[in-house]
Amino acid sequence: MTRHTSISILRRGTGRLVAVAAVTVALALSGCSAGTGPAAEPAAPTPTPTLEPHELAAEISATFPTTAEWLKTYSTGQWCEAKTAGEPSNCGGEPWDVPGVYSNGYTLRDGVTDVTAGAVVLTISEHPSVESAAQQLADVKAQDSAYNGDFDLAPGRDGTLIAGVRGSGTVTDFERDGWAGYRLSEASEYYNTDGSIVQDLAGTNAVLLTKGTLALLVRVYWASPEPGVVDVEMDAWLDRVLGAEDSE
Repeated sequence: MTRHTSISILRRGTGRLVAVAAVTVALALSGCSAGTGPAAEPAAPTPTPTLEPHELAAEISATFPTTAEWLKTYSTGQWCEAKTAGEPSNCGGEPWDVPGVYSNGYTLRDGVTDVTAGAVVLTISEHPSVESAAQQLADVKAQDSAYNGDFDLAPGRDGTLIAGVRGSGTVTDFERDGWAGYRLSEASEYYNTDGSIVQDLAGTNAVLLTKGTLALLVRVYWASPEPGVVDVEMDAWLDRVLGAEDSE
């Protein structure tokens, strides 16, 4: 079932923030009979290497589950990489607009209890310019904005066989570790043209962030509708992909 953004739009990308080293300050030396000596000069901050966009993208994609890892939790899974714009990924199919990695798991296996999401989609891609990455964010956000507030999107819209979807959600600006974009959180149910329910109420969360020429997309679909559950699962994926946030 198609949900929000199409896979073709999802195949466009982003990277990972390297933690900044803390500044160490030398302790003042205490004198003996001669009294207190002068304070030592503070040590210079340890320089943090700056990664190129393709290096950041590689670091991010290395956190994505492999096909084998997906299959431990989901019935289907894949990890696809397109190394060159205008060429298909190693999974085949149509050429990608930009190089990147697309990884997903679909249909939760019976007996899995540590997660509730019916599907997870991860994408990281490198655009030819900052403007191109920003345009992707704007295009996808425009589609996701249909799920802001109370919504009821009729079945068969856009001439497709897609089911109707109704519910409520929020689309808000979101920043993390030097990345900026938006976060979608919604709960909805799907229904047929006759009003019968196709899928009961479930929660979906999406985060799309850019940093320079990189774009990162994380979507957690059809999780438990219990308040906060889908947000917790999304936060866990963000911690995996970007690293846990510092707690102060």
